Amino acid sequence: MRRCWLIVALLWSSPVWAEVRNLPVLTVTLYPGDAIQLSLLAEKRFTGNARVFSGFVQLPREIDGKYARRTIVAGIPIARAAIKDRDVVFQGTAAFAVLDMRGMVISATLVPLESGAAGQAIRARNPDSGLIVTAIAQDDGTLRVGAE
Repeated sequence: MRRCWLIVALLWSSPVWAEVRNLPVLTVTLYPGDAIQLSLLAEKRFTGNARVFSGFVQLPREIDGKYARRTIVAGIPIARAAIKDRDVVFQGTAAFAVLDMRGMVISATLVPLESGAAGQAIRARNPDSGLIVTAIAQDDGTLRVGAE
């Protein structure tokens, strides 16, 4: 029985189930916060299986205009976790916030505790009360508190 599992494991990891794909790679190393442009990309062939490839960017259009979340080394596949959208609110920089509850609008200034892209939930602190709330970053750099 033990030998049977060993044979299955060896067959499963063999190149028979491997496939070759062209993946986009950077031609230069990018650092956190750097913009990714199509002119910085090239294609390179890699061998693996669908499970391995699922964690990496498959098409150049998926990352055009995105930003590096962490250092992305040139010539290796680009991990999906290594890219992000452009931040619209920034940690420590005051942002205008709006709470809309069934027509009643309350506005305040909050200080984001983390940077965030449009549509991302972030934590922010009210400098007057010290209360920490969760807010949604908006395209225009404001924060929306509450969902109605």
